[in-house]
Amino acid sequence: MLESQREAQQQLLKEFADKEFDTQTLAKRIIHQICQAITLEQHTVQIGISISISIYPDHTEDLDGLQTQADRALYKSKNNGRNTFSIFS
Repeated sequence: MLESQREAQQQLLKEFADKEFDTQTLAKRIIHQICQAITLEQHTVQIGISISISIYPDHTEDLDGLQTQADRALYKSKNNGRNTFSIFS
């Protein structure tokens, strides 16, 4: 099962690699793929994820600003609960 999960994640990244995409759609698909339960040595494991999004150059034009804004979006995402994403605004 772990290998099929890895293949699904790789396919997701391939689909978005060469085309423009909607960040919300990508974030939702990543959350869906990451949060799938997997079985490891007879134990079912499921993880959660919080995603923050800050877009260059739409939100800022320097790396420090981009990291600061992504950090703020991550706090918002975590406050909204598990398996969520936030876009800096």
